Amino acid sequence: VTMSPATALTPPTDTVSSSSSTTSSTGVNWNVPSPLAVRGAIVRVNGVTAPKSPASAVPAVTDTVTGVAVESVGRTELSRTLGHSRHQGVAAVVEGLAYGSVAGMREGIATAPGAQTLLVLDGVTDVGNFASLVRSAAAFGVDTIVMPRHRSVPLTAAVAKRSAGVIEQVSVVRVTNLANTLSELKQQDFWIYGTATQGGLQVGRVRWPERVAIVLGAEGSGLRRLVRERCDELVGIPMRAGSDSLNVAVAGAIVLAYAWERRS
Repeated sequence: VTMSPATALTPPTDTVSSSSSTTSSTGVNWNVPSPLAVRGAIVRVNGVTAPKSPASAVPAVTDTVTGVAVESVGRTELSRTLGHSRHQGVAAVVEGLAYGSVAGMREGIATAPGAQTLLVLDGVTDVGNFASLVRSAAAFGVDTIVMPRHRSVPLTAAVAKRSAGVIEQVSVVRVTNLANTLSELKQQDFWIYGTATQGGLQVGRVRWPERVAIVLGAEGSGLRRLVRERCDELVGIPMRAGSDSLNVAVAGAIVLAYAWERRS
């Protein structure tokens, strides 16, 4: 599923344009109110192929997406609504992405004893990196992604597209002061691991406790001073001589995979 905001729509409503399905690649169904627009071309929804006409395409869509009113429109109108022509003929109006609340995160931490993993992003501003981290977070058991209100990627249609819809599976919480949030997590028995190029402990040697917050910094600048000072341990990824850094999304995936495998 790829998402694109329609210029005629306002939050919290977005328009989803489908390159293959109105269900994400992970099987998450979008909250899809009506109408669903179909242009006059081959329409594929969950593997169903419809002939090259809007009228005959409608049954194929309605057979797959129940409870949705379908509107047949021309390609030009659909492209104008989406703001681009990079689609394969299916669009849906959906509820916009929403952030989780700090109160909800606190309640979840307090009421769910045992293992929990949080991914904390300190200044990750690139949409592609953030979307990749979202997919890694979902794959490796992260309960919540925490990031500051400023110097972070907003939840947009671009994030939904780049994450292949996985953003629907992961709670994202914005906080005012990241350093204070890490201090609060420590009081809830979380062990804070920051990632750094010159980390003092190789990631493969970490004995991961039950409650973990893994902190990733911005590419280039890394962790900010106050955030770094809140970390209980800095961890690094072993690399061959001459290679001293990784893309933040790649580094995050490696650390999350280690934490998941060792704790599983």
